[in-house]
Amino acid sequence: MGLLQLLASLTLVAGLVGTCHAYSLGDFVPTARRGQFQTVSLPIPKPQAFRPGDNYKIQFSFAGDQFVTPWLLVMGRYLSLVSYLDVELTHTGGELRSVRAAVYDLPHRDAAAHPLLVSQWANASHWPKPLLVQYRWVAGAEVRGDHALLLLFAAAAALLGLVLSNAYRSYRRHLAAFVVAVAAPTQPKAD
Repeated sequence: MGLLQLLASLTLVAGLVGTCHAYSLGDFVPTARRGQFQTVSLPIPKPQAFRPGDNYKIQFSFAGDQFVTPWLLVMGRYLSLVSYLDVELTHTGGELRSVRAAVYDLPHRDAAAHPLLVSQWANASHWPKPLLVQYRWVAGAEVRGDHALLLLFAAAAALLGLVLSNAYRSYRRHLAAFVVAVAAPTQPKAD
């Protein structure tokens, strides 16, 4: 039994050495790693002709310009010291369906938790400025138009069948008398 385990171990090691030999130092090794961060700090560069008090607007594009946000004012004389951007991404299945974005004042508890960010934002000579972007994924309901129409027509046909069967049960005697009266042989009138 010990010899069989030794042979199996050697075969396994030989197989691993063969596949590990295919990679060399610095090669890209595909891995499965995921990370999700709901708030990110986006560095925004200084425009060439920017002066303190000027308005700074930003626009985001998603899915190859399929979804574009409006121009959002993130810095200017009418805004508070630090702003953050809230982006809502709605998806259905694996497709992006809609994007909404809005600018809000940074809450005091977040400003107190990140004094370096507040000081960089307040310093007129410090560029790039860190813009906080908070994003949320919202799962939308997937509705297919052809399936919805098929379901609607099937429900209408079932309802029509139910109404007709109830009408037939209610007026069965009257309908039978009518059919007998119509189908009865008529006698020609004598002049």
